[in-house]
Amino acid sequence: PSRTSVLYCMGLYAGAILGTPPVDMNQFALISAIVHGGRVYVFGSDQFMLDGRYATQPGNAVQMISSADLVTWTAPVEVLRAPENIRILNTSVAPDATGFVMIMEFNTSSEWGTYHEMFARSPDLLAWAFAGGILEPARYSSCPSIRYMPDGFYYVIHDLQYSRAQAAFVSRSADLIVWEHQTSPYAVVSPKNAPGFEWKDSANSFTPGPRIAPDNNSDVDLVEFSGQTHVIYNYGDQSTFGGQAFAVYDGPMQHFFQEFCK
Repeated sequence: PSRTSVLYCMGLYAGAILGTPPVDMNQFALISAIVHGGRVYVFGSDQFMLDGRYATQPGNAVQMISSADLVTWTAPVEVLRAPENIRILNTSVAPDATGFVMIMEFNTSSEWGTYHEMFARSPDLLAWAFAGGILEPARYSSCPSIRYMPDGFYYVIHDLQYSRAQAAFVSRSADLIVWEHQTSPYAVVSPKNAPGFEWKDSANSFTPGPRIAPDNNSDVDLVEFSGQTHVIYNYGDQSTFGGQAFAVYDGPMQHFFQEFCK
């Protein structure tokens, strides 16, 4: 895509292009979206690739556009800025008991290739302030999606790296500061969820077995619809190939998360 790439807003099932807001994808990338009050709000980082290289802007800001009809869009506005040594990548936004919460994947200029997550709160999707602690401050964690459930927990699906694979797991917190990891031995989505493999969190590895390709599942997002939880995620090897896949859990989203955190 060229520097004048546009964000395509597509009907999920019909596949119809509804609108093409003119957004420079070199300054508005790794997007997430939320619908509230009859508008869709799309958040993106100003950090992205340009001709195979990371762009020159600091990449430490989150921008937002919005639309009531997916045709006419607001211009991008900056809603949050981190210190200049922070690079913000994937984001996810969800409603909670007091307004809205955002999770941001980030790293610092001194640790490129290792990622963590931090948080922010907003009363209205416009004014944001950093809040909470750091999820996984000491090890790789990326591609987060956050949801707040009626049981009072914030649930995050995020990717962890293991010996030969990257897969999505669940962590939860009541305050965005103290986090507990899932108790289930299975990843949310993973090519390793198969006979012969057992995830070993303490050893940062899993039992040896035949290699299963692809070796990556990431970028999970999910929605509850008609009593079911619909999941979309990426697969591939983060290098030579990849695609998107869908899965359905036959139950509400809170039950889905509680299957992993008991």
